[in-house]
Amino acid sequence: SKLHPGSSFSENKALVAADFSQYAFTSFGSVELFQGTSFATPVVSSVVALMRATHHELSLEEIKNLIRKTAIKDKTFKNQAQGKLSIENLFLALKKEKQK
Repeated sequence: SKLHPGSSFSENKALVAADFSQYAFTSFGSVELFQGTSFATPVVSSVVALMRATHHELSLEEIKNLIRKTAIKDKTFKNQAQGKLSIENLFLALKKEKQK
């Protein structure tokens, strides 16, 4: 059967940010634990925005490749993506690139 192009199950997906949990400030000034895919999307978007702001010499394609290269390979996501976002691996790779 053919998958819908917007499906999260596809070999074309580069990244999974599933079940991400993070404490964050609310609009009311309190701190709460947010989790799940609804919170994962803004995390990934924020990481890309920080990369664009601090490494403006990188193209969007280079950023996508770095994210893919540093993603944690996880068999759990074998039908969904190439790996799971690793912010630590990503910024260590950026640091290494900058030292070249």
